[in-house]
Amino acid sequence: MEKRAISAVISEQEIEYLPGGSPVTFEVTVINQGNVPAQFQMEILAAGANQNLKWYKLDPEISTLKPPGSQTKFTVAVIDSPLLGFVGMISATIRIFSPQIKDQHRSVLRLRIGQGKGYGQLIVELPVRQFQVNPREIVDIPVRVRNTGQQSADVILNFLNMPQSWIVGGPERRLIVKPGDQSETTFQCQPPIVKQAPSQLYPFAVEAKPQVGQPGRAEGSLEVLPIGFVEFGCPEPKQSMPAKGGFWWPNFEQNPVEYALFLKNCSNLRQTVSLQVQGKDQPKCNFALTPPQADLDLGNTATFSLTAQKSRPWIGIGQNLNFEAAANLPDQRLGNAEPATIALELRLLPIIPVWMQLALLLLLLALIYFFPRFSNLAEVQKSSVNAVRIRQGNHTVLSASQDHSIRVWSVGSTTLTLQDKPFVLDAGDAVRALRFSAQRNQVAAGLNNGLIRLWNIDTKPYEGSKEFYQKGDTTFDLVFSRSGDYLYSAHGSGLVIRWKLGDSSTDVPTRDHAFKLNDTFKFAVRSIALTDQKLVSVGQNNQIILWDLGNLEARPQRLSGIQGGSGDIISGVALWHNRLVVGSSQGQITIWDLGKCKPTAETIPASTVAGDGVAPINVACPMLDSWYPSSPSWSGPAGSEPPAKDSVNTVFLSEDGSQLLSGGGDHKVTLWTLTADGRRDNKQGQIIDERSSTINTVELGIDDQGLFEVSGDTQELAMKRVVTK
Repeated sequence: MEKRAISAVISEQEIEYLPGGSPVTFEVTVINQGNVPAQFQMEILAAGANQNLKWYKLDPEISTLKPPGSQTKFTVAVIDSPLLGFVGMISATIRIFSPQIKDQHRSVLRLRIGQGKGYGQLIVELPVRQFQVNPREIVDIPVRVRNTGQQSADVILNFLNMPQSWIVGGPERRLIVKPGDQSETTFQCQPPIVKQAPSQLYPFAVEAKPQVGQPGRAEGSLEVLPIGFVEFGCPEPKQSMPAKGGFWWPNFEQNPVEYALFLKNCSNLRQTVSLQVQGKDQPKCNFALTPPQADLDLGNTATFSLTAQKSRPWIGIGQNLNFEAAANLPDQRLGNAEPATIALELRLLPIIPVWMQLALLLLLLALIYFFPRFSNLAEVQKSSVNAVRIRQGNHTVLSASQDHSIRVWSVGSTTLTLQDKPFVLDAGDAVRALRFSAQRNQVAAGLNNGLIRLWNIDTKPYEGSKEFYQKGDTTFDLVFSRSGDYLYSAHGSGLVIRWKLGDSSTDVPTRDHAFKLNDTFKFAVRSIALTDQKLVSVGQNNQIILWDLGNLEARPQRLSGIQGGSGDIISGVALWHNRLVVGSSQGQITIWDLGKCKPTAETIPASTVAGDGVAPINVACPMLDSWYPSSPSWSGPAGSEPPAKDSVNTVFLSEDGSQLLSGGGDHKVTLWTLTADGRRDNKQGQIIDERSSTINTVELGIDDQGLFEVSGDTQELAMKRVVTK
């Protein structure tokens, strides 16, 4: 018989253990019969035993290095039953092995499990330990309790460390668990409304207490996801120096002006917020901000005082200084504030009034020479103009404003005339989006608080208007389908929703489909455009997503190779057949051919992305043209910056796709003529109008007198006749 390198002697061949009683010990003596020094280890294997259950202890766990012929004595203490709730004989295998010797020794141990007198341990398990949920949503938290003893356990389950009001049905459950068996139950957790459920990680514990015996416990965590937005506002964005007087008599006051700004937290994210001043006239003034930063708790409003100091001139016609207050939010999971910036204006009046300068005629001529647009201005609105829509063939223009109103204008030869009193939406928030459907003769308006209003444009005073969707999810854009049967809405949460319009004007639209990206790719959608077969959504982080309206189950496509990223925004988009035009906050207009897009190598398989929504396919599309309207002739080397690159906020394509209208931070409305292949015919473009503030929205119309454009900026609404060159 071949001599083995490891041999062992067991002090007991059969032992008896009573669960809940004292440990039972025996000894195993291991002899090194090999030719080299060796360390020895031992394990005991019981058929059917739970591998995670520590039912015995070894002393020592690993032996020291023993020379050939020497012995190692292991003491084994049985402290629990390897089969929970079992009574009877168990055959166990003692396995002895060594890293230095390629041999092992096995012996059989008979273990008799008697009827225990005590109660076994309760083991509490959470099949899932980490959960994510939105405020007001319900999440199920399953709990499993195992009874390791030999007697039934009457168990009280308590859900700990979580507000009791969050637990549906209370934080306590009662279970009867049989010996060696397990029972399951579920706790339902529902966080409250946004301002009462901060977005953070909430650790919790589930504790099982039996009537007799030791309790069990398991721990997990619940993450409340961020939702909502931060509202940014300034009640009086226009100030003058001096604050009073100075028009008729000399006023030598040089006191600084004060702008009151606020940030209101309409989300469940606690943040430390701050502001900064920027813009072309920012270096001309001295600014002081109090406080430098503020803690913005849920539902709270942080107020800031921004003072501006500038020496007033002795003579002249006065001076308008334009700058912006920008909100800084360190946590960008919900994007920046709404809006991200507020346009501020400081009017500096001369110390000597104009009428006393004996230069009224020269002043009037200068005003006519430098500001000829005054003759074409419509009535100045109370706040920023966010959207304009031309009712083609009806000589009517609709405008939406930050002051919660919608106005209807008549188109004249050189100006717009207000038809009636402004229609102020009773939802009490700024109007961000506006669309008109010629097929249904309906108008849809989207509000900053997320609500959508729909009514017949010829009904006065706007009777029968319908309100739908939810508050708290800003509606940035609206588009009717060509047939007029559907209305598409774009929101700050990243959703694009298709609404089915009813046959009757009194029917409330129904939610037909939601275009939703997976959380990994989700972004705030600022603008949308569509054809009969394609929907394009653009917005935060310079994202462009293409959706197939002919196959709603198809994965969307994400346009790759776009300059910019985090913090940049595409807010202007226009679509004509397969020609896509976008304008970005980086000051760039780009035209793509969507008919020749191909998937790229970095496309992400849908199977690798978890969570709600879909993951897009990365595609590359041919770029037809790209330029900076602020520097249209610039053609510097790759990677270099043009001398000027003011943001492009809005673009509009004519019905035949040959004319492109743009506007933005350069304060200009520019017309670009496009060739049949989608490129600029004239690299410089034609400046139609030049304003004193940022252009927010433009649209091109035609009537009996020819082409005209209507545009809105942060101060006013105006029209200009277009004479093409």
